[in-house]
Amino acid sequence: MNEESIKFRERFLNKFTSLLSGNKKKLAEKLSKDIGTIAAVALVGNQNNSRMEVEVIAAIIKHLKPLDIHSFTVNPNKAILVGRTPQGNIVHIHPQYRVAKPKRILAEGKQDYWYVDMAIKIYSSIDENTCIGLWGVEYDGHPQHFIETGVIKSHFRDVVIENETEMRPIHITKEGWSNYPDEYIRHMMNYFYRRVRDTEHMSLEDLRNTYWNVFETADFEVIGEGKIKRAVPWESIEISK
Repeated sequence: MNEESIKFRERFLNKFTSLLSGNKKKLAEKLSKDIGTIAAVALVGNQNNSRMEVEVIAAIIKHLKPLDIHSFTVNPNKAILVGRTPQGNIVHIHPQYRVAKPKRILAEGKQDYWYVDMAIKIYSSIDENTCIGLWGVEYDGHPQHFIETGVIKSHFRDVVIENETEMRPIHITKEGWSNYPDEYIRHMMNYFYRRVRDTEHMSLEDLRNTYWNVFETADFEVIGEGKIKRAVPWESIEISK
């Protein structure tokens, strides 16, 4: 690990840890035993994640170790992690992944967004700059998710998100996670396996022609109240592979 990488990690930990409450620091310390300090601080410090969402996400991404920081911004607090699949493919882990609502479903002149609790981008081993898949998950722990209007909105949202990103988020309920957590892990791993299987024999040219920017969205913008408030620079570094 070079000096620049060490300073980058230290800067991230100092900035994010200083913003955590006492309870959040305790949660980060607990999660660090499974996913490491950097990943734990990133998840706990990310805006808009509930404690249960953080715990479920941590239990999922521990299968993608080693985990490291990819990029972050403060105020609002957002961090993207980098890990690897068991097969060695690079993944980028995006808590509160933003998806722009298409103009066709909005009033003229409006702009709004959905946020998926977590999305994971998997990159090709042929070209590690080419994303070949996007897997997303929503933790449905709030009772509002199960009333009729909540279900209708969720189903419609998932269809539009899939139209826009080729990702259809899977939904994890409290009961499902309590009884069958391994099924959700298996779903993620199977998705990654299929994406690699379908692309590993492609030529570099065909891979780039097929997948270049297919799964990319404008993540590096800061959004609030449905509008682009201001541009806040993200800090990122090329981590040694």
